[in-house]
Amino acid sequence: MIKKAFWLVLVFAAPCFAASSSLEQLENTAGGSIREASFAIPSAAVYPADTAVIADSPETEMDLKSWAFPLPALPAKTYAEAVKEFAAYRRAKSNGIKNEDNLPFFLGHGDKTRDTVIMIHGLTDSPWFMRALGEELFQKGYNVIALLLPGHGTRPEDLFHATKLQWQQEIDRGLNIAAGLGARVSLAGFSTGGALALDAQRRHPELKVENIFLFSPALAINEAERTKAFLGCQAPWITTHIIGLYSESNPESILENDPHRYNKMAINGICQLYYLTRDIKRERTKILERMSSGTRVFAVESESDTLVSPGAVTEFINSRRNPSDVYIWYPKADNIAHADVTRPETNPRFPELLRKLQMFTY
Repeated sequence: MIKKAFWLVLVFAAPCFAASSSLEQLENTAGGSIREASFAIPSAAVYPADTAVIADSPETEMDLKSWAFPLPALPAKTYAEAVKEFAAYRRAKSNGIKNEDNLPFFLGHGDKTRDTVIMIHGLTDSPWFMRALGEELFQKGYNVIALLLPGHGTRPEDLFHATKLQWQQEIDRGLNIAAGLGARVSLAGFSTGGALALDAQRRHPELKVENIFLFSPALAINEAERTKAFLGCQAPWITTHIIGLYSESNPESILENDPHRYNKMAINGICQLYYLTRDIKRERTKILERMSSGTRVFAVESESDTLVSPGAVTEFINSRRNPSDVYIWYPKADNIAHADVTRPETNPRFPELLRKLQMFTY
């Protein structure tokens, strides 16, 4: 009982400490930066449902600054080959899906087009959140594919062991398919999906991206979420057995009553997002250099966003100094939350967003 009380004090005191200290200070107190969950977990590996996999020694950790994955060895050569590959991809994702709207979707013009776009959803979400935007880009002549990230679209427990590496491999598979759909590729990401879009530029120096569409992109997460990442990644036993595996991504309810997203989130998901944003921050200069050769950015962010850092998005756009970029900023008075940006039924300024998107893709 005394031991459990000690851990309870530690856990509930940590967020208070974080309020007056940066996460970097917390990390230093723990003996360095947050250590990353085992980076190359075989896809067939099975771990107990209440276990987080943490790198325990320097030998199991990797220098992420120098790590890069090659593009898929066999990109689709024809439209028919790409369609066949996407059909197989969608079938593989159907097992355990809780709603058909959550499956990957494809909007095709029947042949290869000048442009294709890969749509990437956010943490705890599904491709449904990208559907309205995908349909608009389809109307502008794009062939559109939307991916379903590992650990999503089924049940919250499936995020327990999803890894950043698996998400990155998912993007690479999307690039493989997109090669047969259009002469030029663009990336569109919401929240975590936006981070993964920029991460693709970081990992693939040879990748030429025409446009990057960023909607509430997770270029940095706020202090409260970073504190959860600190606790969840440094002390998985504590977060599992005392404060629980979940953080509430919807304060109103933790019931799983939303057909298109999880209302609760495994803390491991926040850990993986933290690792992703850390990589982007470390190699931001390299990302900007690779984007300077013609890639345009269309970005949307809200000052009311409490999950990611709106300031990080503004700083990123300003650092590019590209007159072709478009940046839509919703002031706090608009009261547009993080998850509201991409859906017409929750974003009162969605028609304006579409008008500017149409002008950008003209």
